[in-house]
Amino acid sequence: MIGHLTRGEIESQPAVWRSVLSSWPIIAKELAAWRDRLADTQLVFTGCGTTYALGLSSAAHFHHYGISAHAYPASELAAYPEMLPSAATTMVAISRSGSTSETLWAVEAFKKQLPGSLVFAITTQPVSPLAKMANIVLDASAARENSVVETRSFTSMLLLSRELAAFLGRDPGLHNRLLRLPSVLEDLNQRSKDKMQILGEDMQLQRFFFLGGGSMYGTALEGMYKIKQFTAGWAEAFHPLEFRHGPKTLAGPGALIVGLVADRAAGETLHLLCELQTGGAHCLAVVDDSDILDLKGIENVVELKSDLNEWERAALVLPPLHWLAFHRALQLGRDPDKPAGLQAITLL
Repeated sequence: MIGHLTRGEIESQPAVWRSVLSSWPIIAKELAAWRDRLADTQLVFTGCGTTYALGLSSAAHFHHYGISAHAYPASELAAYPEMLPSAATTMVAISRSGSTSETLWAVEAFKKQLPGSLVFAITTQPVSPLAKMANIVLDASAARENSVVETRSFTSMLLLSRELAAFLGRDPGLHNRLLRLPSVLEDLNQRSKDKMQILGEDMQLQRFFFLGGGSMYGTALEGMYKIKQFTAGWAEAFHPLEFRHGPKTLAGPGALIVGLVADRAAGETLHLLCELQTGGAHCLAVVDDSDILDLKGIENVVELKSDLNEWERAALVLPPLHWLAFHRALQLGRDPDKPAGLQAITLL
């Protein structure tokens, strides 16, 4: 059956999240030995494609704790190391395989440009070239995948980045809050899978737009990547109100606008979705609590019910988007396990 690997990996996320989160206390003990050097740290996140999107989402979370953080594509840092902030003290390099060429180049450039700085690796392969270059490895090996496209590995590495932010931001309560997510996801899957299958199989929808602000911008990019990777379809991602400045002309019949509604500017995002829907587009609002929002006129709603803030629940918005792209691929007769032209590891 086509897509059986990807289906299993998407479905396994609650169990995998439990495993990855259970490993955090061990990682935290290792980090404690570096606490003095991590005081007043300024971070640079880097990755390629989906892991660059993960870095963008993570950097926003670190800013929430008042920690300076920036994210750059690894290929850009490798070619233009002068882009690195001169005050940067720590790089967080993210790679599922731990072997992505551009990410390794970026780490080399960082070490050369800023000697003595620290490197953290977030990867599913703790024995890899990237891991060997790192001072500390945040191990997401429980999320390893056999298919090409990242699903559970992305969300699991995102959770580890949240744990790291809370460690540096001195928020010890976050770990216990994140431990609730696997159970929340099990409930969410039961409530949302059918809706996402219906939307994915609707061939009237030919253009997909993902809108997210703050930490949700990185997850919006990941939603875009899943449509592109699984289906080779038209998908784009924007900050919500940026969509009004030009891209709005692409909405209308045949478009699905997915709004990842954050706590801030929620009203403005929902107003935009209503406006776009009036113009003929189909809209989907992904919200946490429908009781505190005005969702009148929104055609499709997925409610997360996590009772977590927008930074903490970022991983939770992705499994419904995984199902959306997965079912669109099947409807097109494409195998999600083997997308055309893609490989699990990018080596140059």
